[in-house]
Amino acid sequence: MSDYKIVRFFQSRTKDNCIIKEGLTLKQAKEHCSDPETSSSSCSQQHLIDLTKEHGDWFDGYRSDGQIKKGIPWWIRRKNQRKINE
Repeated sequence: MSDYKIVRFFQSRTKDNCIIKEGLTLKQAKEHCSDPETSSSSCSQQHLIDLTKEHGDWFDGYRSDGQIKKGIPWWIRRKNQRKINE
């Protein structure tokens, strides 16, 4: 079943979270998120380092049907919950 999305979550409130991949299986989503290049704390590619310098901390997580499926920090969960409830 291919119903997972990769979302790039930004800690900064000045940068919106964005979907970077769609139509993935759960296995593909987990594999993507386990790559060190999918987090500002472990990336080594220059364009991702530049992204971090410009927008602050970020990481990739996966979602399905509006439910967050990877350990998302409380500040993201609360921000997303406010959007859902509005």
